[in-house]
Amino acid sequence: MTLSDFNIITAKTDYTYRRNPVMAGSFMILKKQDTERYEPIGEYTVLDKEEDADLSEKKVMNLVSVLNGDQKLMEIGAGTKKRMLYKPFPRLSEDEKSKVIFYTLSEGAGVSEENAILTIAEDIEYDA
Repeated sequence: MTLSDFNIITAKTDYTYRRNPVMAGSFMILKKQDTERYEPIGEYTVLDKEEDADLSEKKVMNLVSVLNGDQKLMEIGAGTKKRMLYKPFPRLSEDEKSKVIFYTLSEGAGVSEENAILTIAEDIEYDA
């Protein structure tokens, strides 16, 4: 590791997350504002009450990494024997938030189940 690597790692990113202090199984998505202070812009809520809290947090970490433009994501699917699927719902107006519903498809299962929902006050870009 060089000094420039350390500076890149420790630099404040545009997006981060925190556990929601009010609702268990929920994470706040925060964006750095002009004042260098982070403000909440979205929420990731786990709908699957059986999901391990550490796995949920790793998923949120990957989402934040994507928002920050990072291509290095954690591999989280290997031990779960589940596939993660998603369906985005773009904002129709400036007043509403974009939504993404995440689903899990268990090995051998024929139907996917709702896993989590992301609501965020950002436009979501995706390949149709």
